Amino acid sequence: MRHYSDSSVITIVIIINALIGFAQEIKASNALEKIKTLLSAETNVYRDGTRTQMLARNLVVGDVVYLEAGDNVPADLRLVDLDNLRIQESALTGESDSVAKTINPLPLNTPISDQTNMAFASIGVTNGSGLGIVVAVGENTEIGKISTTVQDMKHQKSPLTKELDQLGAGISWFIIISSVILFVFGMFLQIYSISVLAMAIITMIVGSMPEGLPALMQ
Repeated sequence: MRHYSDSSVITIVIIINALIGFAQEIKASNALEKIKTLLSAETNVYRDGTRTQMLARNLVVGDVVYLEAGDNVPADLRLVDLDNLRIQESALTGESDSVAKTINPLPLNTPISDQTNMAFASIGVTNGSGLGIVVAVGENTEIGKISTTVQDMKHQKSPLTKELDQLGAGISWFIIISSVILFVFGMFLQIYSISVLAMAIITMIVGSMPEGLPALMQ
C-alpha cells in the first residue's frame, strides 16, 4: 500500500520488543554461568607430601587442600586441621555471619547449615587457615547440585508465566478475530475504500496487540 513510514514504525517497534525480550532471556541464561566465577581458579594442594599450586578444576576426590583467609573454597572439603578458620557461607546457606569451623565428626543427616566440619565449594574464607580433604568436585558439590537442579527446572514455566502466556494469547486472538469481523463488516457497508479500511484495521491491531507484555513483566 506504499505506506512506508507506517511500515517502518511498526517494524521498528516489533524489533525493539524482540531485542528487549532476547536480552532478558540471555541475562537469565547467563545467571547459571556466573556460578563458575565463584570458584577459585587456582588452589594450594598437598600431593605426595609436597605443597603445590594447581587449577581448581584439576582437583580429584582425596586431594588435600590448604585454605587461608581470602581464598574461595575450590571443592567440597572435609576439614581435618584448622587454625581459627572462619568461612562466609551466606551464598549457600543464607547465614550472614561467618561460621567458625571445627574438625569434630557429625551425624550423616546434619543439615548443611550445621555442618561445621565441612567447607563447601565457592564459599569464601574470611579468617584463619586449615586443611581439608576433597570429598566432592564439580556437579557433585553442593553448589553444583543447586546449579544442576536449576538447569533441570529452567524449561519449566512458573504459574505466573503460564497465566501471562494464557492472557497474552487470549488478548491476541480476541484482537485478531475482532479485526477480521470489523474488516468484513466494513467491506459489507462499503463506507471506506479497501485501502483505507485495511490501514484502519492494521492500526487497530498494532495499537492493541500486547507485544510489550513479556518485556514489561520481566
